[in-house]
Amino acid sequence: MIKLTSELITHIENYYDLSSISTTPFWTDHCEHSPDTYVCSFVTEHIHEKKVCETKFDLYIFNQTYFGQELCLRSGNEPQNYCSPGSVTDFIIRNKNGKGWYRSVADLLCYLGTIKWEMRKEFIKQ
Repeated sequence: MIKLTSELITHIENYYDLSSISTTPFWTDHCEHSPDTYVCSFVTEHIHEKKVCETKFDLYIFNQTYFGQELCLRSGNEPQNYCSPGSVTDFIIRNKNGKGWYRSVADLLCYLGTIKWEMRKEFIKQ
């Protein structure tokens, strides 16, 4: 995964619907991802009951046995405070033409680095 520099953080904050980009997680990682799966943390804004609210997220990308790379979005310190929206490729396909911060995360993933797809040997016909 690409390491975020101050230039990349400035670019992300200027071009994506994400703010307060951080290279340090906001939350305790109760999913116990390995440290190399952490991508970044960010703040999103959304409207709830006619008020602008902010939510902090930590973004992880990890290898899953059957579906390739998957996402984990942690939003709090309690073990249940996470969202796992599926594989990176499916997430990007579903959100590339969308609106809001999911679209920004999909764009950010495309901007930051290479999405890796591996065909496991046991799934290849001999």
